[in-house]
Amino acid sequence: MDIMPDLDLIDREYAYDGELGALYSQAQTTFRVWSPMAERAVLKLYLSARANTPHSILEMSRVGGVWEVAVPG
Repeated sequence: MDIMPDLDLIDREYAYDGELGALYSQAQTTFRVWSPMAERAVLKLYLSARANTPHSILEMSRVGGVWEVAVPG
């Protein structure tokens, strides 16, 4: 049995028309993703594109269907 989410309900409850992605300022970079069905989201930061393991893993906070975390600098 396939269980499909009610896409209209998701749009009504979690619609978001703000900025997403990496939002840079001199004080911080805020990473924001829209994923209303997720139970958890993390941001993995690497020291280089060739690194195999993350330098740090940051828990993202959820507001509605949007997850975000801010990194200083």
